Amino acid sequence: MNDHTVNRFYWIMIAMTIIIAFAFQGSRGLYETTEGRYTETAREMIESGNYLEPTLGYRPHWTKPPLTYWAIAGGIKIFGRNEWGARFYNAIAFILTVLLVSQIGGLLWNKHVGIVAGIIYSTSIFPVIAMNTVNTDTLLVLWETAAVFSYLKASSAIKTKDGRKWGLVMWIFFGLGFLTKGPPALLPLLAILAWHYMNKKPGKLFTLRGMGLFLVIGFWWYAVVSFRHPGLLDYFLGQELIARVATDSFHRNPEWYQPFTMYLPLLTIGAGFWFFYLIKTVMEKHLFSLKVLRDYLRAGKSGAFLSLWISIPLIIFIIAQSRLPLYVLPLYVPVALIIGRGIGNTTSLKTIFLIAAISAIVLIGVKGLGKDYPQENNMKHLFSMLNNHNQEGLQVASYLESKLYGLQFYLDGNLIRLSYRKTPWSDHILENFIDHKVKGGSTNRYILFTQQRFGDGLKNMLVAKDVNFKEYHHSGWRLFLTLPTNRTSNLYDRWCGDGTDSYYLRG
Repeated sequence: MNDHTVNRFYWIMIAMTIIIAFAFQGSRGLYETTEGRYTETAREMIESGNYLEPTLGYRPHWTKPPLTYWAIAGGIKIFGRNEWGARFYNAIAFILTVLLVSQIGGLLWNKHVGIVAGIIYSTSIFPVIAMNTVNTDTLLVLWETAAVFSYLKASSAIKTKDGRKWGLVMWIFFGLGFLTKGPPALLPLLAILAWHYMNKKPGKLFTLRGMGLFLVIGFWWYAVVSFRHPGLLDYFLGQELIARVATDSFHRNPEWYQPFTMYLPLLTIGAGFWFFYLIKTVMEKHLFSLKVLRDYLRAGKSGAFLSLWISIPLIIFIIAQSRLPLYVLPLYVPVALIIGRGIGNTTSLKTIFLIAAISAIVLIGVKGLGKDYPQENNMKHLFSMLNNHNQEGLQVASYLESKLYGLQFYLDGNLIRLSYRKTPWSDHILENFIDHKVKGGSTNRYILFTQQRFGDGLKNMLVAKDVNFKEYHHSGWRLFLTLPTNRTSNLYDRWCGDGTDSYYLRG
């Protein structure tokens, strides 16, 4: 196939990737809990103007470094406080990752294989669905893939000025990855180190300038906030590093079999229509054989590097007690490259792009249907439900709901959390809130809601406190609109004259 045809397919790959990335990217509401946490933290940064110290529910939130929050905040500033703004950074990161996957395939083999690998990544289920959710991992994949690309560029011309430049760029990207998710960003570095020294590659990986760039970019935020908040460094080391790896204190699927039931399907079936080609490549190349992999490694073949890129981080993820599906998203890059190598030189680009087009149509359809799917974790549905009964702009309060940060994002931060006793996450104790807020004056009106199972407790408290209210039942939720003391008010007439559900009047 001539260069003109290959270039044409390269631009088709880019166009298809852009369409997949942006189609329905902001149509679906925010899901709890992950999307809610990240978007609300970014929104609070914008509101407070404090971009150094993340907060969630207006309380300090140190679980992740701030780069993802900054990326979300940037999208919100461009597109507004909505789902498009919240997920814009992911679409950009996804497009750039596809371009890098294609470039890596070109470096390891040829441009034809690179295009195939890029289109496989852009039309696979796992990375596309991940890109459609607010998380740190899609951005992390970009930095890790860019770091590997930079290493390959550097190792191909290690003794030249250009090679040394790419060596420094590699450390910049690892620094950005560290500022996105901390130590997990360095997992590809382990594969690079193993490959570099086992094959006795020339040149130094650890240079003074490179390490200096990495430390400045990756650690400056940790240094600043740890200086401002004594004891925070112990939290970063004890909880966010040691506890996540060595304990199940985060209750994230610690069972021994979870890596096989969670990670392996994502890295295989997550390929979608490319799954068949993955199996075909593994069988034809005997990649299941340790002897073959060892021979590849001894011969310094590119396939061995991809195997190290997958296997070393995967072993660590298996050992670690904290496990979530998106942890292995960065490992799908070498999987896509393996599939691309397996079929890139044996299958025509027309056939590959036909499969890609079918995959793209299915994936875009899934993204489009997601906005109407009745998902209880979709906070946009809950927000719409509350708005249907909140015509007067009343203050919203949740009872026995410690999270709902996506709802708080939609409410522009105006969510009160209530509990029956003092807790770290609640703003008020229910009884005190009713005494001092709900009954504190005739102008204080609220909409209180809770899950069905807690509804009777909330209702009984309102009745016991002689609060006038209107009650609604909606798909697992119970809503209570507090009513004015004056029964003849226009507001009372509008609420109680619509014939819905029930209402309680004292006396």
